[in-house]
Amino acid sequence: MSDIRYIHLSRKHLLPNKQPGMPSRAMGALLVMLMAIYSAMAKANIDHESAEIHPSCLDIDPRTSLRNDFLLEPLDLNCPQTGSSSDVFDYFGYTTYERPRDPAGERLGSLGYQRFAADDGAALYLLRIESGGNAVSTEIMTGKEVKKSNQRLLEQGQLHSAGEDCQGVSDIWIEPDVAIHLVVELSAYEALQALLLPTSGPPSASRKTQLLNALLKQQQQDDYQDFRRACAVTAEYRLDSASMQLQLTMLRFDIDDERSKDAFNWFQSLLPASENLDVAMILEDDLPNIRDKLMAPFKDQYQFAVPQQPDETFSIFFQQLKSAVERRDIVALLEMTTKDVMLGFGGSGGHQDLQSWLTHDNADDDWQSLSEMLAIPGIQLSPEVFCVPYPGCVGSESAYFSFDTYITIQPNTPMYALPMDNAQVLRKLNFERVDWQYPYDDKARFRLVQTFAGERGYIDKALLRSPFDMRMEIVSTPQGWLIQSILSGD
Repeated sequence: MSDIRYIHLSRKHLLPNKQPGMPSRAMGALLVMLMAIYSAMAKANIDHESAEIHPSCLDIDPRTSLRNDFLLEPLDLNCPQTGSSSDVFDYFGYTTYERPRDPAGERLGSLGYQRFAADDGAALYLLRIESGGNAVSTEIMTGKEVKKSNQRLLEQGQLHSAGEDCQGVSDIWIEPDVAIHLVVELSAYEALQALLLPTSGPPSASRKTQLLNALLKQQQQDDYQDFRRACAVTAEYRLDSASMQLQLTMLRFDIDDERSKDAFNWFQSLLPASENLDVAMILEDDLPNIRDKLMAPFKDQYQFAVPQQPDETFSIFFQQLKSAVERRDIVALLEMTTKDVMLGFGGSGGHQDLQSWLTHDNADDDWQSLSEMLAIPGIQLSPEVFCVPYPGCVGSESAYFSFDTYITIQPNTPMYALPMDNAQVLRKLNFERVDWQYPYDDKARFRLVQTFAGERGYIDKALLRSPFDMRMEIVSTPQGWLIQSILSGD
């Protein structure tokens, strides 16, 4: 195993203090020059232990091995080899093997890799995949290498895009005793995606997100496709050894022609006015602040009020209501509703319809739905109106919601990398809007969702509720609190 390492200087050490009379653009040019010199000094080391890993071990079938781009199981790096060791050859620095031909004798292509490994077990594999024709793609696999008994495994494995619009990976290096760094070339459009999703690795330009759509719509930007062709951005990521996520640490525009200048001006026009760039570079310390300001105008579309019941008289009424539903006491429930209680959008309502609804042959399911609804807190819409449960009170008629929109119903709802309890927690959500992703299995416990910003993960569907599910408005009247409506759908 080679011990060659290159010293990585912090970006902060490369930033000179702005001197009086030194134009910001001149400082930007100086920074770009220093970065170029630094990058040339920091070329990565490919660990010679990679020779022990047969390329076929990394040649996975995404359909069976991945969920949400994460490996379902640890990857065996000492897998039974396909073919003999003579099948492995070097191809422009990639340890490569020719895939076995299909039964008809047709080529299935080849797979090669370069391996970059840190001292703490964090590893990054740059994969070159040739499909058998003229198509060649580059992908990135990350994870933590561990040795257990006689096995060598890659745990917390994840497959990443190398960018779609441009040339992809341009540099990889290892910062001694700290982390693996990755540099990719992005379009201006992908750079905006990277800024909005800084812990999700290099962006996939084809992934649509609610936040990105809302941001472009707010700025009346309908010409962004032009900036998918402007490959003017260098993005640096660091493989965090704790979370094993590729985290964005720097965005830099390389302005060397009119197209790249236009791309920079377009990108800058989307930033808050207070964040206009003096130089064409955003560093790690500034990324969270800029992202928060970009998201702030849309907060009411994805982050909702914490459930509340500050009125003591309402709290007493609500407990009595829950008790009546638990007893399935139709008489008590009728006494708690207005005489013209609304039960649907087609004109149904009143005590007679409510009684028929909760006494028919399949009424057990409706009582159960009421019980589940009342287990979730509500919010106060005004001094005279409470809404229960709160997911039905946050704007189900909003143009931003669809029947695939759900809201988490408890604080710190975990979003997992994989559909299992012991999977890595990517983030915890507080009363936040998510959208279901297709296809999905109605019988499965976990659902793949995407947040407003675009993060993807799995959430237990018991912790999600649609704004269009059963909901209830309770109003203050001279007779006290009474149920004014019980509705489902839109």
